[in-house]
Amino acid sequence: MKTVIRIISILIIALSVTFCASKQEFQSEFPQEIIAAYYQTNKEDGKTYFFIDLKEQLNSKLQLEEVHFNDKTAVFESISKNTFRAQFNNKSKNTDLILDGNASKEYGNKAPSVKKSKFVLKSNEAVVQYSKKNQKYYFKIINVNERQVR
Repeated sequence: MKTVIRIISILIIALSVTFCASKQEFQSEFPQEIIAAYYQTNKEDGKTYFFIDLKEQLNSKLQLEEVHFNDKTAVFESISKNTFRAQFNNKSKNTDLILDGNASKEYGNKAPSVKKSKFVLKSNEAVVQYSKKNQKYYFKIINVNERQVR
């Protein structure tokens, strides 16, 4: 009886440690000063661009990797030494669906792929994923505003 209790308690401890390790924790501060974080939606090409402007050039030990915003993920690219941009494609791919009263004629239709976001965010929040010495970190940005395209 004691061995059964020990086995169950070891399993419970192992599971609780496993779930704690898989949770991504946000950093309280970003390693460099962020001047602005904003997004722009271009209605012509149907894309949303997310920008981060830093006060100084990005430290060589840091690398901006991804941004999670509005249930989408995009990779950062450098525009200048202080400005980084990520591009989201808002238009869905035009896939032809066959709709017919006879279900056998709809055989070639593909089910839509639905990706669940890693984070639960409000519409004005974003999470920046960056790495420092091959270690991944997450920083949550609050009050991301939209700026008009010039």
